[in-house]
Amino acid sequence: MKFLLTLFFTCFIFFLHAQYPTRSTNPEALASFQSGERLWTARDYREAQNFFRKAVSTDGNFVDAYNRLAESFRMLDLIDSTILYYQKSLEVYPRGLKAHQDLAAAFQIKGDYQAAIDQYKELLRHYPDYPQAYYGMALVHFNQRQFPETIRTSEAAMRIFLSGKSFENASDARMLAGQAYMNTGDYEKAVQYFKASKKQMEDKPYYHYYLGFCYLRMGNKDKASENLAQAEVMGYKIPVNIKDELKN
Repeated sequence: MKFLLTLFFTCFIFFLHAQYPTRSTNPEALASFQSGERLWTARDYREAQNFFRKAVSTDGNFVDAYNRLAESFRMLDLIDSTILYYQKSLEVYPRGLKAHQDLAAAFQIKGDYQAAIDQYKELLRHYPDYPQAYYGMALVHFNQRQFPETIRTSEAAMRIFLSGKSFENASDARMLAGQAYMNTGDYEKAVQYFKASKKQMEDKPYYHYYLGFCYLRMGNKDKASENLAQAEVMGYKIPVNIKDELKN
């Protein structure tokens, strides 16, 4: 899950939105920020922080520097400080899309699920129909085994991704909804969603395992055996109880 959230932090934003002047016009603050950026590029996050701190101490409204501070703490797995600096960024610019999104994901890593949900809702208040907010909420609900809410939010994300022809992201949302349906016992709907994602997912072993598991629960042992065997060939470790169930 943490790996997924790290990817989620850096997810491509395909919406165009109104730009706030998040950079500074103070030459000293800009010079400090640029020095920090060079160290960031070199992955010297601790030293980069010193320059980003200097940038915000020189210009207290320097949103990009607050965001970079938050990101540098995230890279060092210091989540409380990550949260602190994204919150400071949002105090200056409440419509900061990246800050809202990354702050929500930071709350989720910390295990503060309600704070994460609240942050995604705030993001949607500023940017209605922003699909990553719905997908983020779906991940939070799934992590708490709140499957009806997972379905609602992941399907909302899927519809918006599809309308924007973002098919890879739509497939991720559809697969998440499929897993939620699978966990509620609606195996037919889960299979429908999994099969709809075949083009994007068939090279992943868990895709075949999910299909095989659903077919097994539906009583179709031939298709279950076919998909579970494919998952195993691709490196997925099939649970012993599923193998035993398939044999009986």
